[in-house]
Amino acid sequence: MVNSIYIFYFTIVAFILLFTFNKKFRRIFYYNPSFELKRLSESEFYDQFESKFPQELNKKRECWKELIDMAWKIRDFEIDTYWKRANYFWLFEAAVFTVYFVNYRVSHSSLSEMPDEIFVVICAGMLFSTAWLLINKGGKAWQSHWENIIHLLEIKYYGPYSYVLSYKTNYSVSKINEIVIFLFFTVWFLFAMQYCIVSELTFTVTPEKFNPIISFTMLFTILSFISMLFGYGRAHYEDKVYKMYKLRFIYTDN
Repeated sequence: MVNSIYIFYFTIVAFILLFTFNKKFRRIFYYNPSFELKRLSESEFYDQFESKFPQELNKKRECWKELIDMAWKIRDFEIDTYWKRANYFWLFEAAVFTVYFVNYRVSHSSLSEMPDEIFVVICAGMLFSTAWLLINKGGKAWQSHWENIIHLLEIKYYGPYSYVLSYKTNYSVSKINEIVIFLFFTVWFLFAMQYCIVSELTFTVTPEKFNPIISFTMLFTILSFISMLFGYGRAHYEDKVYKMYKLRFIYTDN
């Protein structure tokens, strides 16, 4: 137990030192975007494509059609990927719930002595729910991006048929999905509260009451939340710098 608490202290000190003096490590947990994206006017948006197209009208219209078709394909791909991710996390949630209730049933006769593994499972459930929500929001953002591209191109060259609606009100599939995911997170949070109350859990790092499983689980759970919300999990938009290298080809008779 004493060795475990020293390892815990060392982990915290090492994290603080790396966070303070290592910029790359710090960006895993905190990213302050100083890069400003250039705002495009409507004419600049269209000109950046037309400047690359042939001047002949028919060929130019063919290029625009190919561009719109490509945008539709990418948009459909984003929608397909969105639901594949949803199914992926449904499996994760089902597995974690199964593990939780199996352990809970085993320890149900003595709730005051719930195993530490249950707390680990609860934290995993909260992390999966948060990751699921953020990934869905990121995927929805890319889907909306390509829909905006399609609308801009269609308005100029085909007419605004995407803006003609046959209904006044409707429901958002992605937003309802986000509500369901938030419900999952709330359930895991309530499980965590129940565990803390029933087990009379106190987060202490004194040698007498130190619990390595609980302490390390809490530490890495908090760090994972911080990384997803404020650091590595955020999209980074910066100038693209490309470097290309050419392999040497050596001809030999041997």
